[in-house]
Formats: sequence, structure tokens, C-alpha cells
Amino acid sequence: MTQLTTIVQFQSRGVLNIPKPIREIFKIDKGTLAKISVEDDAIIIKPVEAVSPFQFKPRIFSKKEIARWLKEDTLDKKTLTKLEEKLKKSKALNQPIIKKMG
Repeated sequence: MTQLTTIVQFQSRGVLNIPKPIREIFKIDKGTLAKISVEDDAIIIKPVEAVSPFQFKPRIFSKKEIARWLKEDTLDKKTLTKLEEKLKKSKALNQPIIKKMG
């Protein structure tokens, strides 16, 4: 591997400009992901390839899991009734249901 050492200065918020010769060696462009780790007294920065969501096999969920999620994702009767009342009222008054803060 090529030996190349240079001194760089950190900018605000810890931003660091990697010199062009180093970026070229590692094919670092805008948007390149990097893994940053600490080993003893050194900061290690290694470019990594982006992981495509298509590399993973989709999981098939069971009917039991889906039924449980649907049950958990429902409103209780009291909350549902209050929401329906607010909906009716807001439609009648032509007002939004949620008030803006501030």
C-alpha cells in the first residue's frame, strides 16, 4: 500500500478535508460513506460501500404477526369516539383538527 502522510486542520463542527491525492487513492467522492473508529490513540477512517436494500432477502411475515400488528395499531374506543367527534366538528366548522403550536 502507498505511504502518504499529510497534516490537515479540522474546521467547524469537526469537518475535515481529506486531500485530493488520498481521495483519489480510495475513490472518495461526494456521498461516499465512511466508517470511523477509535483504536488506542488513533482515529481510523475507512471508506465503505453503500449497502443496497436489494442485497437482503425480504422477510415473509405470518398471518399471526400481521393480525397482532393490526390489533396493536388500533385506537381504543374512547379515543376513537373523541377523534370522530373532532372530525365531525372540524368538518362542520371547516377548521383543521390539529391546532398549530406557537
